[in-house]
Amino acid sequence: MTRYFRLAQEFIEEAKNSNNIIELSKAFEAVIKKLGCTYYACISNVDPLNPPKHAIVLSNYPAEWPLYFSEQNYHKIDPIYLTTQTRITLQTINI
Repeated sequence: MTRYFRLAQEFIEEAKNSNNIIELSKAFEAVIKKLGCTYYACISNVDPLNPPKHAIVLSNYPAEWPLYFSEQNYHKIDPIYLTTQTRITLQTINI
């Protein structure tokens, strides 16, 4: 089993056993760091400065980053953000 697959499986199990968003967030951050990433943002496709109550927002970026991102109009050129605005990818994995 590859390291990435093992990490993903461990996260899935922790996520299933999470009792609240705080536990889920801690599990997500732990696996992201094990994958070598310093910062992450896993959010619903919403305005990050004014998300609705039902939105999922898991992020460890400095508090200043969303404001700077918005002020610089990065949402108009960021390829990942633009892709999430125009495409939903659904994938089924059979194990």
